[in-house]
Amino acid sequence: MHIYSHLVVAHALLPHLQPASPSEYYWGAVAPDIRYAAGLRRRQTHRPAKEVRSWLDSAPELRDFVLGYLVHILTDERDAAGVLYDRFPIPAVRRRLPRSLAAVLLESAYTESVRLEVQLAGTENCLLARMGVPQPVLAPFARAANRYASAPSLPLALELLSGLGLNGSPRLERYLRIAGWLERRPRLRRFMASRVDVTQVTRRITDDLLRQIPLYSRSVPSGMRYT
Repeated sequence: MHIYSHLVVAHALLPHLQPASPSEYYWGAVAPDIRYAAGLRRRQTHRPAKEVRSWLDSAPELRDFVLGYLVHILTDERDAAGVLYDRFPIPAVRRRLPRSLAAVLLESAYTESVRLEVQLAGTENCLLARMGVPQPVLAPFARAANRYASAPSLPLALELLSGLGLNGSPRLERYLRIAGWLERRPRLRRFMASRVDVTQVTRRITDDLLRQIPLYSRSVPSGMRYT
């Protein structure tokens, strides 16, 4: 999943987790992907969920940041974009397009239909330092992510990734190729995005995540709205 998809999931869980500082929570929800800007390996920032949970005890002052981080890690472990691809309602389209399109499709669907008002703190902390994230990359990454979150679109996602100088990563280069291909076909992109029920997809993800982090959730009325 890409940045905006992670923010949508984190936003949907906000009433359950009730962070004292939403900006720190949202910062944690995208922070694992700073690895691209920092030139780190995935395993350096995408730590096992069990380890991330332990940070709630070892760094209680960073609770909101850690909760966002945990949401990101659990969402990635669930492979929500892959599940979307497997359940895409038009089998003929699914057979002709690569599974790696799933993350781009989900990001496109969210940027087309969901608007959030979020702010990422972008602050440094001991956990990021421990993972080897250089302090100078924090502010540029946070600025780019905040700009994207305030006016999400697939072209801006491509600009964000390209502007951070994310070269040399096969996964990112594949993402850029697929996203660029889809962006050059706006009718197909809009059609495919329209076939994704973002409310249903998000609810499936959040329901699954809440079963994994019950100690930190609180009940809220059903029927969360996305605008």
